[in-house]
Amino acid sequence: MTFDDQRTRATLRVLEEMAGRFQMIVFTHHDHLAELARAELPEGRLHLHPLPRFRPFV
Repeated sequence: MTFDDQRTRATLRVLEEMAGRFQMIVFTHHDHLAELARAELPEGRLHLHPLPRFRPFV
């Protein structure tokens, strides 16, 4: 919530290291975090599952 891009990249690297031992799942609604993860993580370590936009029934 209060991370800047530099802290976010550092956190992604730590989570990537932990992913060798645990399943890491990150939920976010911030599209730019997915872009940072794509740039920071090794090929094949990121699996995005975008959800459709919520559209309320009217």
